[in-house]
Amino acid sequence: VLIVRAAAFALTTTAWADGSRQTSGSGKTHHGGTFGFNVKSDLKGELEFHSPDGSLNVHCSAPAFYVDWSSKSGYPDTVFRFFDCRGADTVWVDAQDRGEPGTYDKVKIRVKTGGVIVAGDQGFIANGNVQILGG
Repeated sequence: VLIVRAAAFALTTTAWADGSRQTSGSGKTHHGGTFGFNVKSDLKGELEFHSPDGSLNVHCSAPAFYVDWSSKSGYPDTVFRFFDCRGADTVWVDAQDRGEPGTYDKVKIRVKTGGVIVAGDQGFIANGNVQILGG
């Protein structure tokens, strides 16, 4: 499936002059967690996530994985993953940019520690925006 998505992306997205693409976003998740990220296809970037109850504070640098494509509905979509974060072992994010001003943008976030999902959230974001740029 990943190979198919990567191939679909290659046909539908143009890249920056240096060949990289970028996904950034911030806001509240569907269940009230807060997030902020800025990641590039050249595997540079940062992510911050706080659980709704404030018990989990995660900071990640340098994603290990990044792929973007157009969803079945035609919206830009990106998946990226971080390992060895401060506050968690791994964080996986699927972000979808559904246009301005971000009202219908979506994120899926999964935070794992010790092989167990300690936080997971998905749906429309509140008070924020996701932007997927390239070209």
